[in-house]
Amino acid sequence: MKIGGKFILTTTLLLTGTMTILSYGIVVSVSAIQKEDLKNQARVVENSAQRVALDALLQKDELQLVSYINFLKAQYPALSYAKIAWNYPPMIQNIELGKLSKSADIEERRFDIASPENPKRNVVMQFYIDRSILHKALAKSKAKLVQVILKIWLLSIIFGTLLAWVSAWALTLPLKSLAQVASQVGSGHLGAKLEWNSRDEIGALAYSFNQMSEKLKELDTMKKNFVSSVTHELRTPLGAMISLADLIKDKLNAEETPASKQSLDYVDRIEKNAKRLEQFINQLLDAAKIEQGKFTCSPQPTAIAPIVADLLSLFGPKAKEHNVQLSNEIPEESVAMADPDRIRQVFSNLISNALKFTPENGGIKFKAEKFREGNERFFEFSVQDNGKGMTEEDLKKLFQAFTQGKNSNAQGLSPAERGTGLGLYIVKSIVEAHGGKVAVRSTPGKGSAFSFTLKAVEKAA
Repeated sequence: MKIGGKFILTTTLLLTGTMTILSYGIVVSVSAIQKEDLKNQARVVENSAQRVALDALLQKDELQLVSYINFLKAQYPALSYAKIAWNYPPMIQNIELGKLSKSADIEERRFDIASPENPKRNVVMQFYIDRSILHKALAKSKAKLVQVILKIWLLSIIFGTLLAWVSAWALTLPLKSLAQVASQVGSGHLGAKLEWNSRDEIGALAYSFNQMSEKLKELDTMKKNFVSSVTHELRTPLGAMISLADLIKDKLNAEETPASKQSLDYVDRIEKNAKRLEQFINQLLDAAKIEQGKFTCSPQPTAIAPIVADLLSLFGPKAKEHNVQLSNEIPEESVAMADPDRIRQVFSNLISNALKFTPENGGIKFKAEKFREGNERFFEFSVQDNGKGMTEEDLKKLFQAFTQGKNSNAQGLSPAERGTGLGLYIVKSIVEAHGGKVAVRSTPGKGSAFSFTLKAVEKAA
């Protein structure tokens, strides 16, 4: 779960718990207060009835007492039944008001009021209070209170969740922006900065990140300048070494002594390693041009089949040495808009990679398929092998500079044979400079297929 989701969930749960506890406390407290109010009302009713009974005795008016008891019954529904024993000689009578409820929860209250003038004159009153009516009134009041609290609870949760969402958005927005800029830096766009002006912890983090990115850019610029300078400086003496090796080979070939043959073998090794170093330097220079945005291509109508055929003849001896079958299935009429030298470099890198990972008695095929996209036609050229294939982890690293998959080490290749990890990076850059796309399909143990697209033309110029 993302930080924003965690923040919203935590805030909502905290608010829900707090509101639930608060609501429960309010309901319990109000219920206790209402019960106490009902008890107070009962005491007030009893005291009032006693005062009225005393006034009625003094005024010799039992109707006054009866009228007041009827009034109390109307105001206090729980007073379901009252019985009055009026003892004022010569008038002695019993008066019943209401009907005695059959409820099991009946509370009886009785009191005797005597006249201060004559204690023999008195009024005995019996009140019967139906507690079930009190409980119903309490339950109804409690239900209304719960409804009001639920509405407030629901509105509070909605408002709190919205507020938490806004707060989470405000909190995670700079983090998302920082993640995007960090992704750009991770992709090689060094020097990318996060524009975030605040004086809190996030502002401090953004400031530190921008400093780091700027420092990485400076270090990367220093590295590029150093590599570019070194490679340029190496090309001249390396070229001289290769030329001198050729001259020495010519002289040694003219001699036919055992010493000359051994020397010729040494010079041949020197020349091969010098050419390998030259190829590496050329790749470094190409990579430097790509990073600096100076890598250019000059597309023109180009027949692809002859380029592949020439490369197959060049790599043929090496393939034969490993008993690998090379087959060119690209039609002669496959003409595309391409820079001949650059596309030759693309196929050369793909063939070289395929030969490294194709086992003995394996095969490498070169295919071309024509397809339409919108109003334009394209070729998809592919180099397919039945080698070891690649894992998902290796596929994620492809086409990145100076990176190689696990198979490069597992194949048992020497460092020189494994290469530098620049070949596929250059392939991707060349194809994209032509406006095409590069793709790869691979299954461990079944092989790989590298493909790229070029715009098709009807015939070569």
